Amino acid sequence: MVTSAIQKHNELYSNFAIQFDDDFYSRLIYTDEEISALISGEKKDVIKSFASEYSIVIGDKIYSPVWVYSHSIDDYTAAGITNEMIDQKLALYSEFNLTNEAATAFESKLSDF
Repeated sequence: MVTSAIQKHNELYSNFAIQFDDDFYSRLIYTDEEISALISGEKKDVIKSFASEYSIVIGDKIYSPVWVYSHSIDDYTAAGITNEMIDQKLALYSEFNLTNEAATAFESKLSDF
């Protein structure tokens, strides 16, 4: 059932990619690796397949850049996020297209951490 749903999803987005000639839809198609990870039910395989380079992974938890942006320093500590983990992502986070005000606030929070 899951495989069938994923195949229908992939067909739909493949058709969108062709119809609209837009790579955006192609990026929404699950790869064979992602499908295998989902079917396996193994958390480590799912995390390996779906956690982006921008995310912080601790055990079986994925903390996305949006999570990091929208949570407090106390939340970082409670989640087990360390200064070193944030330091490793700083260059990547600087690539985000944030307003000047949002970028300044984010940089200030990360610097305080």
